[in-house]
Amino acid sequence: MAVGVEIIAISINLFAAPHKIALGGVSGVSVLLDAVFSIPTYATVLVLNLLMLVLSYLFLGKKTTINIALGSLMLPIGLALTPEIMLVKDPFVSVIASGAIFGVGLALLYRCNASSGGTAVPPMIVKKIF
Repeated sequence: MAVGVEIIAISINLFAAPHKIALGGVSGVSVLLDAVFSIPTYATVLVLNLLMLVLSYLFLGKKTTINIALGSLMLPIGLALTPEIMLVKDPFVSVIASGAIFGVGLALLYRCNASSGGTAVPPMIVKKIF
């Protein structure tokens, strides 16, 4: 699980964030807020993931929230510890590399029934309600 989260952090900090590319979800919002207001990506991810954990606890219960919590808290730590460096100067190549690397990280998380939190929570709530 830690490897998957760190791979996601690498995709964001080494490819997406240096070019201000918002991939989507909480990490995408965090890149946009960093670009506009200079709020560090890890801080935004932490705050939004904590908000999603509260919603998870209220709507999905304790067990599901515990399953989501570890990844939700590990991702901001990974983002804070991984330096933001522009490895590739071409934004198009960065989009492709970031998306592919992000996908590998998510696949690793899904293989161990984990999540990095964030926007995975609202669809789970909608699924439970409907």
